[in-house]
Amino acid sequence: MNAFLSLSLIFVVIAMIEAINPKKDYCKGQEYVPVGSVYPHLHCDKDFLVYSVSKNNHDDLIRGSEVSCARVSKALDKINDLPNTQGKADMKAVVTAVQKDWCVKKAVKSVIVDEEVLAQEEAEKETKAEM
Repeated sequence: MNAFLSLSLIFVVIAMIEAINPKKDYCKGQEYVPVGSVYPHLHCDKDFLVYSVSKNNHDDLIRGSEVSCARVSKALDKINDLPNTQGKADMKAVVTAVQKDWCVKKAVKSVIVDEEVLAQEEAEKETKAEM
């Protein structure tokens, strides 16, 4: 029964990963954030999200089912350095949402796993000391 439940959860996670649709999920159906193709902007489609500084300078934040948390973080830094405009606010909201949904959860999970590993190592040390 536990194996069936584990397998079911794996399929749900895979389905969630394959279901990333940046244009719908983060860009409110818009192709560009801010609206129009002025630079800098976010270019949104059903299977990618790109931060474009210029025609030849862009970073893929999401490509297919892959989210690059390092690029998401760098794009957020670049956006924060922009002058205050509505476009900046709109881009920041989108990239922050991606970071929250995909990058912060990964970091929290990693910390939890690290704490579990440390606790297990500590228990092993105590067991060896008792021998």
